Amino acid sequence: MSIDVNGEVLFGIHPVSLALRANKRKFYKLFMKENTKCKEEGKRIIEQAEKLNVPVVTVTKNDLDKLSGSRPNQGICMDVSGLPVSVASTSICWTEIKSRWRYPVWLMPYNVQDPMNFGAILRTSFFLGVDRVLTPEKNSCRLSPVVSKASSGSLEVMEGLAKLREERDIVEILQNWKEAGGQVVGASTDRSARTPMTPLQDLAVNAPVFIVVG
Repeated sequence: MSIDVNGEVLFGIHPVSLALRANKRKFYKLFMKENTKCKEEGKRIIEQAEKLNVPVVTVTKNDLDKLSGSRPNQGICMDVSGLPVSVASTSICWTEIKSRWRYPVWLMPYNVQDPMNFGAILRTSFFLGVDRVLTPEKNSCRLSPVVSKASSGSLEVMEGLAKLREERDIVEILQNWKEAGGQVVGASTDRSARTPMTPLQDLAVNAPVFIVVG
């Protein structure tokens, strides 16, 4: 069976279910195995898809393996558009930040090119309540279906995700953050570095924190 794809293919229960819940993408077709449709998770996803008028197509395991590039798909794939991601402003709105009940934590995965690592960073950031994740557009992993799967679908529902187009934007936003009174923290395992090192467990969040990893 030849299957035409209009966009890119999300695979796995969590990425597909959370993408439908967030409704940020365009949805072209939902592909499922017959036995997956009978399971509780499958029924719930079909219900989500029908509410959004997404066609549901029954396919074989081989079809799903082809759609997912032979990656674990849990019997479900979905043809979708790319995820729309806003461009981050380099200015810091300090009035808005100070009005929060706690100091915000922002994160930048810098030059992280492995999709599994990138997805794990997004998953952890979402779970721990990181307020904003900024990803450089150049020299970084694209926000692909593999990233979505590795993030357990967190990519689909993150509200604070934005991209930085140019290298100079990275420098500018970090400078603006520090000038406004925030901390910039870099993660490193190199104990020989000249910069003073603080063990993670001793890091006190007593100001807005911008963490750079990569």
